Amino acid sequence: MSTKKKILIPEDWNLSYNSSGELRLNRFKLIDLAKKFGTPLYILNEKMLIYNSEKFRNSAARIFDRNSSVYYPFKCNSVPAVVDAVKLAGLSAEVMTEFELELALKVGFDPSEIIVNGPCKTDQFLFNCIKNNVSLIVIDSISELISLTKILDLNSSKVNLLLRVNPDFIPKGLSKSSATGSKTCSFGLNENEIIQALKIIGNYTSLKFKGLHFHIGTGIRDPGSFCKVIKKLYPLFRKIKSLGFEIEIIDVGGGFASMTTREMSSFEMLASQAISTYQLKYGNQKFYSFEDYMMKIKKAVMGFFGLRSPKIFFEPGRCIVSPAEFLLLKVYRKKIRDDKKWLITDGGLGTITMPTYYEYHEIFLCNDFKRNPKEKVTITGPCCFASDLVYKNKLLPKVNEGEILALMDTGAYFNALESSFNFNRPAIVSINGENCKVVRRRETFSDMIERDNYKNVFNRKENYHEFYNSQK
Repeated sequence: MSTKKKILIPEDWNLSYNSSGELRLNRFKLIDLAKKFGTPLYILNEKMLIYNSEKFRNSAARIFDRNSSVYYPFKCNSVPAVVDAVKLAGLSAEVMTEFELELALKVGFDPSEIIVNGPCKTDQFLFNCIKNNVSLIVIDSISELISLTKILDLNSSKVNLLLRVNPDFIPKGLSKSSATGSKTCSFGLNENEIIQALKIIGNYTSLKFKGLHFHIGTGIRDPGSFCKVIKKLYPLFRKIKSLGFEIEIIDVGGGFASMTTREMSSFEMLASQAISTYQLKYGNQKFYSFEDYMMKIKKAVMGFFGLRSPKIFFEPGRCIVSPAEFLLLKVYRKKIRDDKKWLITDGGLGTITMPTYYEYHEIFLCNDFKRNPKEKVTITGPCCFASDLVYKNKLLPKVNEGEILALMDTGAYFNALESSFNFNRPAIVSINGENCKVVRRRETFSDMIERDNYKNVFNRKENYHEFYNSQK
């Protein structure tokens, strides 16, 4: 059952505030955390992350009579403390790279709990996946499948496969840039390629077709989209069965929305960049539970398979980790020119807030959440980069230099997309109940140049004269 919400409040993230309007998480004032650990600073609400993960896993087990598995996609946020928390909550792992596979094994995931996805698996990566005996490999192209068969010629291992199908489907309300299942997108195999792949698999006793995988987008707010795409695949299901293959698994991917943020529409993305007075708002949004999505999926799957339905795999990332982290920014400068007001902070688009380019994220004043009057401000980052904007025309309490802002829902893709453009990367502090600990220290100058061979740089002056004389 959906509910509607027009505005977001601190309680949506388990934050509270005292009589002075100071925001806090459990016993910790956010302004005190900023003072102690510096800014920019990520705050991980570990208790919320574990709760969200367990809730998703338990909901899936109940609705699908334990005929389901839940895999956390490392691409969403691969900070080891995050990965360890979702493992503690009973989720398995979905990885796309050598780094993610190594991290999953190091954190303690059993190979039987790991599936491998992604469009660019190198031969070495495929070899290592087979060597480590991962549970499943998701095939994204015919070329990849052929490469895998060549590796198998040198290896006697058996490999379980899912085929990623491109269903040519864009969820309702999603911008094309966020859709991953349209025919204009490179991901997956079309129907003819699926049939071709099955014929190749049939020639190898060491390859076992287990089922299909699809992924239709990110930030999907309409549960009915999953029902529609599964029904669209009914003809493909029939064709696969007619070829003598059984579909034991359907992996519906991820993309389930976090209800406290949302993707921008194509118009909103354009307007927020091109119209100086445009103000992005959360809007009148519907809230759906995990169960709402799952019931739609179950109905569509049973509509074809009946009571003997395949096992359902889920890959939730954003919906469990996004609301479990937020980012503290310090306002260093305030500029007023004519009717325009800017807040210049120590974290922006060029370094750590890339998702604010295409998503709505709420912002609160940590010092005094209830302060009046309100004023419309544009929040920028610290870089000499015209597009370094966190938010345009945001209505906030009157903010002064030195005060702290909280940018909410930074658990998904903020850590993954951050860079060292002009500035070092921030620390992450985890809070679990009454405990607070640094789970990733702030990047130092030494960290930033550690890979550079700067100590042995040749004498540029002598080299220049040598080059100059050789050109005469």
